[in-house]
Amino acid sequence: MNTVRNARMIGLFSGFPEHHFTDAHVEVLRENLPKRDSIVFISADPENSAQNDDDRDGMHEMFAERGLEFAERHVIDRRTDAAEAVKLVREADCIWLMGGESTRQLQLIRDLGLDTEIRESKAVILGVSAGSMNLGRTVAYIWDDPYFYEALGLTNITIKSHYEEGEWFVPRLLEMSKTHPIVAMEDLSAIFVKGDDVWKVGEMYLVDNGVIGPITDEKLKELCNMFDIIELTEEQSEELNEALEEFDTEYITYRMEGSICLGMQKDGELIAGVNAYVTCFRILYIETLFVQDGYRRAGLGKQLITELERRAKEMGVNLIRVDTFDWQGKDFYLAMGYELAGQYTCEEDGYSEYFFLKRI
Repeated sequence: MNTVRNARMIGLFSGFPEHHFTDAHVEVLRENLPKRDSIVFISADPENSAQNDDDRDGMHEMFAERGLEFAERHVIDRRTDAAEAVKLVREADCIWLMGGESTRQLQLIRDLGLDTEIRESKAVILGVSAGSMNLGRTVAYIWDDPYFYEALGLTNITIKSHYEEGEWFVPRLLEMSKTHPIVAMEDLSAIFVKGDDVWKVGEMYLVDNGVIGPITDEKLKELCNMFDIIELTEEQSEELNEALEEFDTEYITYRMEGSICLGMQKDGELIAGVNAYVTCFRILYIETLFVQDGYRRAGLGKQLITELERRAKEMGVNLIRVDTFDWQGKDFYLAMGYELAGQYTCEEDGYSEYFFLKRI
């Protein structure tokens, strides 16, 4: 999964024991929530509708008591159908992922088709506790049998909320951090991500490779900007090739296309052949030259390369390149007037490879 960050701002909160924002929180929220028509809370206890309504009102009160009330407030849980949920998220100025059971919240989001909606939203997106965990690309699930799972991917920071020294889960965090770094956040702490800026409020620690230590804003930014290594699909591979071609257009001042594919037959059997194609500028690359056993050292390869060079000149080619291993055609290409441009030897596997050029 790629990290997606379209939101106006992302905020990861650990927890609010007294149900109040700190002054530092309010300063950031006030600056980034100038428009407050609608706030949408997404439950992490989706079946508990009465509690969700209470939590919606209680968490909204945290905004209201600081003069940041919203005109409308909504909660998404199992009562909400998919169409309504999508509409609420699209119209929200602020999306808040609530605390509770992280896996149940993520399942609700996926069931309602909200994962893409949240990633594409330009709202302020906030989370607390489990909700903050699910905003990350990777969640460290510490209960039962600890494991990592993929979540929404709005940031690459993996957090553990409600951290206190000596808590029962600390040994599990230490062990899991040998696989992936984790930011352990004390209550009332927060991490904010806005564009390329990443900063923290309150106390938190880096748990990495089995060690707990301090963490700086610079390290948070480094974690936030970690990139995913993925297996490309065919479509993504083609997209990558097209992107390179587009980049190259500024530098490749002359482009031609074409290929030369020649063969020799005897009694209907292919006994020798050469395949070559234009790469860029006026360069022809010889991909394959092969002569069947029993017909070698009879001049067939020389005839094929001579004809290839003649046709290449007619096409407008001015450089031919080819690479070959030591047991293949090194001496042949030297005899044909090709210049040895480079070589390397792998002692471990017992081979050498040679790179030849010929200007025509």
